[in-house]
Amino acid sequence: MTFKASVNIKFDFGKKEFFERYIPTPSHAEVLRGLLKGFNGTGSKAHIVVGPYGTGKSLLGTLVSSIVSKVVEKETFNVLVEKFNQVDDEIYRELDKVRNQKRIYLPVILNGYEGTFRQAVLSAIVRTLKENKIPIVVPGIVSKILSIIDMWENDYPKTYDHFLKLLRECKKDLELWRLELLSFNEMEIEWFKTIYPSLTSGAQFVIDYEDDFISQVQYVLKELDKKNIGIFMVYDEFGRFLQNMPVEQIHQTMQDIQDLAELADHNTNNFHLMYITHKNLRHYFFRYSDEYRSEFQRIEKRYVLYHIENDRATYVRLIQNVLRELYSGKKITEDKEKEYIRYLRRFSIFPELNQVEIENLVVQGAYPLHPVSLALLPTLSSLFGQNERTLFTFLESSQVGGLLNFVSKYDSVYTASNLFDYFFPILEEIEVYEEFSDLNVYQKLIKKIPNLSEKHSNILKFITLWNIAGMQSKCPLTLEFISFAMDREESEVEAYLKELTKMKAIRFNSIRGYWELFEGSAFNIDEMIENKLQVLNLSREKRLQILEEHIVKKFYLANEYNDVKSMTRFASVHFIFSSDILNGNLSVLNHKKQADSLIYLVLLESATDRENVISILFNQKDSYNFYCVPAFEYASVNKYVEEYEIVNLLLKDSDLLKSDLDLKQELILKREEISFGIRRFVGRYSNFQEKLEWVVCGEKREIKNEYILEKLLSNVMFDIYPHTPEVRNDSFNRKFVNRVQLKAAYTVVDHIIKYHDKPSLNIAGNGPDYLIYATIFKNNQLDIRQLDNIKSESFRLLRKSLIELLEKKPSGDLSDLVNILRNPPFGIREPLIPIYIVSLLRDKWDNISFYRNDMYVAEINGENLFKMIEEAEQYIYFYYEFGNEYEELFKLLEGLFERYIDDELAAAPKHLKIAKASLRWMRSLSRFAQVSSDMEEELIQLKEKIRQIEVNPNQSLEALIKKYGNNLELLKEHVSAIESFYINKKEQVKNKVYEMMNVSSYEELVNWANEQDPVSKKQNRLVVAILDSDSENWFDLLTDRMVGVSFDTWSDNTVQMFFNQISNEYSQLANGNVNKEQNIHLIIDGDTKVISRVNLSPKSQTLYQNINRIIRNGGKTVPQEEIEYLIYQLVKEFVK
Repeated sequence: MTFKASVNIKFDFGKKEFFERYIPTPSHAEVLRGLLKGFNGTGSKAHIVVGPYGTGKSLLGTLVSSIVSKVVEKETFNVLVEKFNQVDDEIYRELDKVRNQKRIYLPVILNGYEGTFRQAVLSAIVRTLKENKIPIVVPGIVSKILSIIDMWENDYPKTYDHFLKLLRECKKDLELWRLELLSFNEMEIEWFKTIYPSLTSGAQFVIDYEDDFISQVQYVLKELDKKNIGIFMVYDEFGRFLQNMPVEQIHQTMQDIQDLAELADHNTNNFHLMYITHKNLRHYFFRYSDEYRSEFQRIEKRYVLYHIENDRATYVRLIQNVLRELYSGKKITEDKEKEYIRYLRRFSIFPELNQVEIENLVVQGAYPLHPVSLALLPTLSSLFGQNERTLFTFLESSQVGGLLNFVSKYDSVYTASNLFDYFFPILEEIEVYEEFSDLNVYQKLIKKIPNLSEKHSNILKFITLWNIAGMQSKCPLTLEFISFAMDREESEVEAYLKELTKMKAIRFNSIRGYWELFEGSAFNIDEMIENKLQVLNLSREKRLQILEEHIVKKFYLANEYNDVKSMTRFASVHFIFSSDILNGNLSVLNHKKQADSLIYLVLLESATDRENVISILFNQKDSYNFYCVPAFEYASVNKYVEEYEIVNLLLKDSDLLKSDLDLKQELILKREEISFGIRRFVGRYSNFQEKLEWVVCGEKREIKNEYILEKLLSNVMFDIYPHTPEVRNDSFNRKFVNRVQLKAAYTVVDHIIKYHDKPSLNIAGNGPDYLIYATIFKNNQLDIRQLDNIKSESFRLLRKSLIELLEKKPSGDLSDLVNILRNPPFGIREPLIPIYIVSLLRDKWDNISFYRNDMYVAEINGENLFKMIEEAEQYIYFYYEFGNEYEELFKLLEGLFERYIDDELAAAPKHLKIAKASLRWMRSLSRFAQVSSDMEEELIQLKEKIRQIEVNPNQSLEALIKKYGNNLELLKEHVSAIESFYINKKEQVKNKVYEMMNVSSYEELVNWANEQDPVSKKQNRLVVAILDSDSENWFDLLTDRMVGVSFDTWSDNTVQMFFNQISNEYSQLANGNVNKEQNIHLIIDGDTKVISRVNLSPKSQTLYQNINRIIRNGGKTVPQEEIEYLIYQLVKEFVK
């Protein structure tokens, strides 16, 4: 008995041996049933068969093609029918019906990519018709011939004349010949094909089937139907066609595939389709757009889709039948049979078979195939078999690793490692598979470890195959199982495994409990860790941190409490050393902000300390914390903790990691193993199966499971936080919120401050800000316009506590207010605290001031308030209640500073409105008026009081009432005096200037300046400034020239400096401090111009030379009089 490497429908069609050797299988039953029903008129006629290599798809196509074409002999067909008579009555009946049908179907076979879909299909149909000598001409041929003749007639007259000459030589008339063509006379068509090369320089006549594709197929089917003949089109390797199809043909091909399905099922009764692929159609289009994939998925629904899977049970039965015929002389010994049965009861690698089938088919029937080899074979065949290495060709293969080759050489069982040699005969030619990393690792290991023995190599091969096949999850590679698979004693295999471990080729994965390939580094990791342990100094805090990283369940929820309060209160889990409890070192309990309650797992450093620890915890009466005291000691995990830290340090050593590329992965694997050991220790607390003593609120509690723990946690939360207001907003009522929620909270606070007297706080819409408003205010009927009538008991108690603090302590730290909300009995979540403070104190809010580092916080909005709450310890508050005595003061100041009160400020509380308007008035004054001390002391004090408003408005207002409370007219006079200071001071300085110059008016000042000598008029800043000015700007120009500062920004010092500059300039005039010899006097038009004698700089010399050259050169063509006048104009313009 022999097996073919593959089935080719074109060449194997009708062969007798396929019928004789076919073995019915469940995986083929559905496909065969569907195809036969289609031919018998009760099912679909369009089919797609999907399955991996070696599953018999092409064999089914060959069998059905042979049956419906009636080429198989009756006796041979009966052999197949009788096989199904024993296993499937329905298929048996369908086969019997097909046998009695009169219609014959022509198999049209296509394979892979044969050109465009239309061209391939119609060419195959034409070829089949020709092979079967059926004289049907496809309509496209006639139209093609006629269009060619028309083209010759119009565009190539010589060719057309030659064609007519050939017609005459054959005694054919053109018109009659046309009629014969249109009647699809095949002889005339063949004649044209024969003469075509002689007319076209040797070109062959190629039929173009691109137009009217479906119409051409329909025509052929209609003609065949007249002869009671149909077409069974089988497209094998259709996936290869789809993979090679050009992108520009996708749309047309999709439409044609769909049209053929509709043609088969709705428009004809003699056309059947069968596509054979390895994947669903849409999977071939992952590299294209979603549009293409979804389109092909829609087209698939026009076909009946069958999936042929690797049916391991069927394979086992088939293999048993084949082996019984091929190797009937090979019998398993009784001892070996018992051993295999014992192992197979222990390891369930054939779950689809019952125990009797395992013993008869696997152990006895499949011998000399080892059961593990048999278990691997179907999967490996599916993954790597392809057509040349299927499961069945293996059975009689003489190649390396083939069963026939093995049996001819050895008289032993065929173990799994031999399969590696069969599927991968040449190591160097193994492809790199991204999805099969173990195969790639195996290649590296073989190259890395020289002189590897055959026994070691066989173990590596088996581990590789087992992982590739994905069998580790079903049956882990333990020592016992590997011994079974290798058919060797455990002690022998154990020694090999140890040697391979030393070679760093394999490792035992203690986490998953199996052996696996391992590409290790050149370093001895264990030795490195041991050396580092000798010098490691690991702090207690770091040990606790490492342990807490390995806590699987880090939080427990107070579920019952959370359901009632619509929030999430929880307890976080932490470790604590027993010595810290014994020594009273409770400073380590610093996790309060992280959770509502804390669960401390005690690390017992000595079992003898257990009772003392429990006794101390009983006396502590800690209402927040839960303590779990075990009976086991911490020492059992200490080494794991230290090793974990060392491995982490090694992983951070970049220089070390660069020295060996495999070191990092090995260290990561080592860390995973250590982590597994730590998690196993930590799990002893959380599995509630150990002897654990729980202490809660100073009392011993029986906690046997997680449910009891969370129930107890809820009870504690009810005791600690009974008055937490209910806010049904999971996105906001939590310890930390995202940026979107935070911005929404800012908005809510802004609206509480600005629109507290508006319905719904002027918040509308469906955004997160409205949800915060609705869940806090609307749902709890909290109206901040009626804070003395709060319906919610929790909010009512919270407001009462806040007001009591303000009345008892009018000034204090902001943290005092915050702690009322944060601490029992309220326990408000952090994001809610700013909203609660400002809303519950809204009627008092305008009388509360905040300071940081003695600086007044002028602007409070939502964002600022949230930041203040975060740093509440840095802020203090002052609460003031202004009495009636302030009313007259506020009224006067509001009138005085009315122009500084805009619409926004007008809506502010009166005291803040007055304070800010006063500040604005102060800032509107000239700088000179603001800073000058050259005024009455009372005016200076008034300015200081108003300036202090920016730092402490309440205190400033209090100072004003003390000073002016009984004499508001005086305040009015002082304000007026400060406002007029600038004008008065300016006039005073002007008069002083007149006095210094001994003049009494601007006109006299100008006359005085004109009387000065020409040099002074040019050089003295005082004289020049006066001469450059006019009656309107003379003072401003003078101040600018003297001190460079405008008068409104002067200070008292500037005044003195100004007069000093005037005196200096005036003194120079009086002393005649002018060197006349250094000046040149020119009298032009009655004016004396003064030019100072100076040394020209290089730049000035260059300028002089250029001007001189221009005038000299220009003078040759310009009269001398014009040159002189030109110089005269320049002197007048540039010389003063």
